Amino acid sequence: MIRRSLRVLRRAGLLTPRAATGLGAGLLTRSDGIDAALRYAALRHGSCPAVTDDTRSVTYADIARRVANLTRGLRDTTHPGERAGVLIGNDVDAVALLCAASRLRLSVWPVDARQPAPAVAQLAVDHDLSVLFGTAVVSAFGETVWDSDGFQLIRRAPPPHRPDGHTLVVLTGGTTGVPKAAGRRLSATTMWAQFCALVDDVGLARGGSSYIAAPLHHGFGLGALLTGMMLGTNTRLSARFDPGTVGRTIRNHRPEVLVAVPTVLRRLLADDARALTGVHTVVSGSAPLDADLLQAVRTGSDAQLFHLFGTSEGAFCALATPDMLRTAPGTIGRPIPGVRIRVVDGQQAEAADGVIGGLQVRNRAAIARGWVPTGDLAHRDAAGLLHLDGRCDDIAQSGGVSVAPAELERVLRTHGAVRDCAVVPVEDTELGHRLAAFVVAEPGTVLDTDEVVHWLRDRVAHALLPRQVRTVTALPLTPAHKVDRQALSELARQRD
Repeated sequence: MIRRSLRVLRRAGLLTPRAATGLGAGLLTRSDGIDAALRYAALRHGSCPAVTDDTRSVTYADIARRVANLTRGLRDTTHPGERAGVLIGNDVDAVALLCAASRLRLSVWPVDARQPAPAVAQLAVDHDLSVLFGTAVVSAFGETVWDSDGFQLIRRAPPPHRPDGHTLVVLTGGTTGVPKAAGRRLSATTMWAQFCALVDDVGLARGGSSYIAAPLHHGFGLGALLTGMMLGTNTRLSARFDPGTVGRTIRNHRPEVLVAVPTVLRRLLADDARALTGVHTVVSGSAPLDADLLQAVRTGSDAQLFHLFGTSEGAFCALATPDMLRTAPGTIGRPIPGVRIRVVDGQQAEAADGVIGGLQVRNRAAIARGWVPTGDLAHRDAAGLLHLDGRCDDIAQSGGVSVAPAELERVLRTHGAVRDCAVVPVEDTELGHRLAAFVVAEPGTVLDTDEVVHWLRDRVAHALLPRQVRTVTALPLTPAHKVDRQALSELARQRD
């Protein structure tokens, strides 16, 4: 572990007096991970380009000055540990807002600023947020107690008598219902294992350029941002992640590293098979990879593809390297150092290799102590690599047989005319549940849904045959760019 740490320190450019001064600036002020990363970056990489969004570019020193101004103005109107909804997009302002909230020692709750005002208001009520902080905060949420330089702070409620503590709280993707809150610890020690994996195993190094085509209000995008700050990376952000925007950004700016969720990658390569030309490293995460997407990346580029597995509850947990993905397509790899992962059966005993069970994580970066269930079904293969097998809450009983939507999705993706698909369980009065499949056709192809069902009969068990197959132009997505299964379930019920 010592040898690995020294290797990471050297590769990240941290073994210099100036770097040590920057690290000390964060540690001596007892800053959490967000503020500590900025303090270090401002001292180590101050004049270097830091973040470029759709309209402007700033250096690390620029961000530090803006954060200092924000915290001076807000120190008397906020209270350490109170819950703060920080409304952010994917832009320069988001970085300043997150760093300022962190420096004020608020309990930081990143919130998607693109949500409709009623949705933000309901989220604030559901999670008892006492203040809302952002560039587009609606005054109807509460009393405006601070307004300067385009930023506003709205107070909804008095500070709590018992504060949450200095934490980051990430909202889950909400793919199957109302987003849940998951606390994270962002101390230097809890972040070190994650930083080591990204620098040593993925090969990220000091300087360079990256493009984060993932939302900053979720853990995957935010983690990539913090890592880039520590490395002095010139990070590119965009407000949209559609294939045209992502492809154009890659062509115009030639980032060395692309950070994107599988949905964005799949749509990008379907639009232009050579879109990743020039990208050295692709870091994927936040949703499972499939064999077809892996092949599309390899066929269309020379990029090295890594896949990170993490959860809102358990933070960054496992890493799959290009070699692992070549030998076991779709694997989430192995736990990173400092993290333990197990698969358990119904009696909470560790499952044997090849046996599907519930996935549990033990990670110091999570607020919850002990073994934390992720809600995923998984198994470990004979080589010790982990594989996901769907979500626990996706498994349905159909005529007394357990059916997994992910299993049907894997088969549907091998159909030559299917570009993308998603499967959800639907209640059935006779069998309990049946599956409903939503498919997106390849361009220029007309999908015959009856033919798809007939094609499936020779490939899946009877219980997996879908009750309905519907063609859609695109699958609905959540703000985290995951498939919105709740929306699909509602569509399936309407069809019935």
